[in-house]
Amino acid sequence: MVSPGLGVNIFPDWWYGDDPYRGRRGHWRYERTGYNSLVYLVGDVDVSWLYDFTPHCGFELGVKAGIAGRLSGHVGDDYPSGVMWGRNFYPVLAAYAGLRF
Repeated sequence: MVSPGLGVNIFPDWWYGDDPYRGRRGHWRYERTGYNSLVYLVGDVDVSWLYDFTPHCGFELGVKAGIAGRLSGHVGDDYPSGVMWGRNFYPVLAAYAGLRF
């Protein structure tokens, strides 16, 4: 089965412990700072294999691939360049498996 999708990812202004991008120490908390929450529009495609054990139970195995583009928010000067393409895009790639009811 092939399933295209469109969604929104929202990354609030969270941080934990030694934050290499802000140079702060602490514990999990939400903090209002000069940084905004990041909002990304995500386009992706799921390619999955389905197997039905019974009419109401089955197994699913799949891969999700796509790209996310920044709609709003400030990434900062030291953005995680190893996982992003510039400051505006990042790839989406995931594998999943589970039971369907």
